[in-house]
Amino acid sequence: MSETSGTENRKLPAFTPDEEIYTIYADCTGEGSVSLIDRDNPEGEPHAIACDDAPTVGVIHAEAVPQHLAVEVTGGTAQWAIVIVTGDQRSV
Repeated sequence: MSETSGTENRKLPAFTPDEEIYTIYADCTGEGSVSLIDRDNPEGEPHAIACDDAPTVGVIHAEAVPQHLAVEVTGGTAQWAIVIVTGDQRSV
């Protein structure tokens, strides 16, 4: 998935990883808090993205089926950017 960015809540484009693992790179700056949400599991815990700090990198293990994520911004106007790539790309 190419980089997606913004300053408010947004549903990210659905994607299907080529493997049963994918890596998320996320960064944000500014006021407020930013979280990544699994739209297929609304009862699940949001995953915080640290603003004005080192970029957040997360490796997700999931079935190779369409993934539906969203970004939620609360308490401010943080500028965020997210890139998702197939596989465990932490060492790249």
